[in-house]
Amino acid sequence: MKNVPSLFTSFTPHLCPAWLCPSCYNQTLRIRAGSFHFGTSAATKKKVSRVDFDHDDVSYVFSGLLECTRLGCFETIAVSGEGWRDEKVKKTRDGVEVDVIDMFRAKVFIPPLPLFIESEGCPADIKAQLNVISSLLTMNSAAAANAIRRHGCARSKETSPAY
Repeated sequence: MKNVPSLFTSFTPHLCPAWLCPSCYNQTLRIRAGSFHFGTSAATKKKVSRVDFDHDDVSYVFSGLLECTRLGCFETIAVSGEGWRDEKVKKTRDGVEVDVIDMFRAKVFIPPLPLFIESEGCPADIKAQLNVISSLLTMNSAAAANAIRRHGCARSKETSPAY
């Protein structure tokens, strides 16, 4: 599929990328209102009192829920990961304005978001292995690559890449 963002795409607490729903395979996921929570990491808390502390030193952890908005689907996905602060510089008539934006990247999706769209008749063991690969990719890409090599899913004619 074209125009499906990578699972590694960063986002803000108000707008998630147009990822595929694991149930209906549509790009209809959104962050459930009131479910997104984040806090600063221990490393950030230790640096805050230092004189040379900068917004680049901020790191977060987050958790939340995604939900499918497609009628008849309504899948719920738990998501968690890490975050940081980013600067957006804008030129104005009065000079330069700097906006500091909290950005996030998912590490875990439960259930995993699909990397592949299985064709009709795809064997159950291949579908199960694709779910394992999808669940590993954002957390540990080397483990996902090993799972692909181990089971030969990369050579399967039963799937087509979603991303």
